[in-house]
Amino acid sequence: MMKKKLIYLNCILVILIVLFILFPVSKTIKIDNVNDLMELFQTEQKNITVQLADGDYHLQPTAFIDSTCANCEEPKTANPATYGLKISGKNIKISGPSDRSAIIHTHSGYGLFVLNCTDFYLENVTITGGIRDSAAMASDAAIVVKNSRAEIRNNLITNNLGDSLMIAKNISGIMGICGRENSFLKIIDNEIIRNSWDGIALFRDTKAIVTGNYIDGVDKAGGRTLGGGRGVAIGVTWNARAEITNNYIARYWKGIGLF
Repeated sequence: MMKKKLIYLNCILVILIVLFILFPVSKTIKIDNVNDLMELFQTEQKNITVQLADGDYHLQPTAFIDSTCANCEEPKTANPATYGLKISGKNIKISGPSDRSAIIHTHSGYGLFVLNCTDFYLENVTITGGIRDSAAMASDAAIVVKNSRAEIRNNLITNNLGDSLMIAKNISGIMGICGRENSFLKIIDNEIIRNSWDGIALFRDTKAIVTGNYIDGVDKAGGRTLGGGRGVAIGVTWNARAEITNNYIARYWKGIGLF
């Protein structure tokens, strides 16, 4: 009888361990200031849900060298760039109030840089205030996803414009969302408004589902002029693949570009 009970208890223990591995418990962290937000992501994180309070979060840019290039002929071309927040690890969620009143001012080229991250989820946040990097081939965007799986849902990505002198020099501006090497993205129900380069750009070895987004360049700027609507609303380049459905697109140089 005792032996049967031990076998029964061991079976329950094994089931609990398997459930814990498959469905890890996420720790909730409430943040209401930029210092705590930046300190949290100084290191890789795992199984956390970050709840941002309403308010403004002004990030401090960090300079780094991006060892590969999204859109260069030679992908191993390095580019100097800046990021506002580097997010790495596993099972990470960042969420703001439903009215998107948590406003992240990135002050950088790669605003939220999602790097080597499994299962990143971002919702209900406003991302704005990007600064164009000096390297013309840096893949500047409000959100850059590289070697990661990410779901980006119901965010406002707006007024990531940069400096008029830098735009005049290099032409390239700041994208809304950029999918990079070996990534899978779900981009759903976002407003991507008045950014100075592509609304959504997908590059090498990226797969994405893009649906229900409102993408508006507003200014319909062109050439080397600072403003929104420069570039392509949704661009799929090199061997990237995407399922694109039910998006609203307006006032861009090109609507959907398959290159």
